[in-house]
Amino acid sequence: MKLHTEIETKNPIEYLYSWKAPERHWKPKDRAWYVIYAFFFTVLVAFLALINEWVLILAVVAFAFLWFVQGSVEPQTTEHIISSVGIKTFNKLYRWNEIKNFWFSQKKDFITLNLDLLDVEKPDAFFKRRLSLIIKNEDIDKIFELLFNFIEYGDPEDVGTNLFTDIVYGKHVSIEEFMIKPIEENLEEVIEEVKEREARSE
Repeated sequence: MKLHTEIETKNPIEYLYSWKAPERHWKPKDRAWYVIYAFFFTVLVAFLALINEWVLILAVVAFAFLWFVQGSVEPQTTEHIISSVGIKTFNKLYRWNEIKNFWFSQKKDFITLNLDLLDVEKPDAFFKRRLSLIIKNEDIDKIFELLFNFIEYGDPEDVGTNLFTDIVYGKHVSIEEFMIKPIEENLEEVIEEVKEREARSE
């Protein structure tokens, strides 16, 4: 007689939350947008030609090409997954020990989740290794709640907010926005909840 031992196979990695969003901020451009930036880059190249900065001209032309391509091509939609071991995005898994902190920023109608990655070789580098993921406004509280269990929320000093980051990423969202409001502000809602519980228990 053979004894069969049943082995429970349970995956220790849990998928906690996922969402789909465009890879980057994008809005359809009108003709004026192309005219304005074409004029700007033309003037800049002409100025650099006057001072014989040919290397910079090549760099500006390459940047202008990428600028117009990004402006004209609609970004693809990608899926971001929060799991018990890290965040999977752009087909790569970033483990929690690779992420220093997270923070949200708001630019016009867009909310962005920013993940500052650890750089062992250059911990004090001015330009940080940073992932920026677009999220829906209604998802911000849920994502904050999940991520706060694994990594810290970066304050303005930690993430190095300044005029440049405000322009690129948007305004830093303070952690105070996620604090539970005092019970006095929700007193009526609390009373209603208590009444409903009492009614159900009767």
